[in-house]
Amino acid sequence: MNETRVRNRIGAGSEVAEQSKALSAAIATIGVGGGAIVGLWSVSCFVGGMIASGGPIAFVASWFKAVFGL
Repeated sequence: MNETRVRNRIGAGSEVAEQSKALSAAIATIGVGGGAIVGLWSVSCFVGGMIASGGPIAFVASWFKAVFGL
């Protein structure tokens, strides 16, 4: 009877470790996916701003005008 208890305790511990690894992988996937979405959004905003201002040089000039009040 003691051997059965030991086996069950060892088996339960390995199940918890597997669940912990799966949870860690899921959290990492969500974190990477969220970061990718935010990165793509920021790049699209940057490109949209360049298009609206008339090009990269006009974009930088407009940025300096907005920041320094020129």
